[in-house]
Parts: sequence; C-alpha cells; structure tokens
Amino acid sequence: MKGRIYALEGTEGCGKSTAIQLVKQHLDILNIPSVIIRESGGLEVCEDIRNIIFNSQYSDIDKTTELLLMLSIRNENYQKSIKPYLEKGYIVLCDRYVDSTLVYQGYRYSIAKGEWVEEVIKDLFGFIFPPELSKTFYLQLSDVEVGLERITQNHRDTNKFDEMDISFHREIQKSYDALYFTDVDGKKIRETIDGDQEPEKVAEKIVERILEDMKEK
Repeated sequence: MKGRIYALEGTEGCGKSTAIQLVKQHLDILNIPSVIIRESGGLEVCEDIRNIIFNSQYSDIDKTTELLLMLSIRNENYQKSIKPYLEKGYIVLCDRYVDSTLVYQGYRYSIAKGEWVEEVIKDLFGFIFPPELSKTFYLQLSDVEVGLERITQNHRDTNKFDEMDISFHREIQKSYDALYFTDVDGKKIRETIDGDQEPEKVAEKIVERILEDMKEK
C-alpha cells in the first residue's frame, strides 16, 4: 500500500509540534509505520535554508525571496524524504506543510497574493497539494494570545515569526480561519481541530480521523 501524508497546521504555539509526537506514538502502538517531517526543515540542507528564513537578522528579506526559499525546502523534502517513505507505505506526518506557505507567504497579504502563491506552487511542482496528501488539520485557537503564552511558558527558542507583533499573529489566524472553509479541488482535505484542548485530546481526535480516512480509502 502506498503511503499518505497528513499535515498539522496552525498559528504560533497552537500545539501542533506536541500533538504530532503524540499522534506518532498512537500510530506506533497500532503498528502503523509513520514518520514525522518538519516543514520548513527536515533534511540537513533544508535546516540550513530554514535558518536563513527564520533568522531575525533577515527580518527584512523580500517576501518573494522568502517564498522561493520555502518552496526549495518543500521540493527537497518531498523528493528526497517524503516520497521514499510514501513508497514504503509509511504515514508521513508533516509539522506544517502547503497551507503554511499559502498563509504566511500569501493570503495574509491579500487574496490576490495568496492566489499568486498558489499559481507559483502549481507552476513549479505541477500541483498545489501532492496527490498523497489526505488530510491537513488546523489546530484552531480561541485567540492567538493563548499560543504566545504557551511559547513563553515552555521557554522554547523563538524565531522571527514568534517575535512579530500581535497584529501579525492575528493576520495569520484570520487567514487560516478563512482558508479552512474552502475545499481543495472539490475534496474536503482541510479539517479544523479545537487547539484549546489538552494535547492528548487533540492527538486522539487526529488519530481517529486518520484511521477513518484510511478505512474510507
């Protein structure tokens, strides 16, 4: 059986990185082979590119340059990491994926910018979403300040996106909220999960949806 991709999305501090680890633990218990891929990041060369994008020193980088750097990571990960796992029948769990690019480098600026980003992705790869992408889950918070408070409490390293002012984070949330009302090529790939819940509850819901999706297909 060919593998599938499931992505977790959301604003900063929404809990996706914690939830994705728990999802993998559940799949391990069920003997379902899975792997976690970080976007942007993953392979060594991708992490090197990520360090440029997320470095506060380059906070004024041109937005088109930032987009192309993100897409270079996506292509390298897909070709060298994701595809080989899919061919082995793995469930690939992506900590962020295409929707992050659409939101952060596209729709938060404007509808026109978001649609242009979609066109660029399709021109480069032949598709906006790879055919193996089954579901993309948006961990929706009641307020972005919930996520920012989590970051403070967890004392994790921050990056230039974490450090943006509150208006930036609200723009990101507004873009995600709008995007997750839309279908992808007529398919209901996008689903919203209550991100205010405890991480274990979030993970259980996602695993439930993954198992349902696998049965349907």
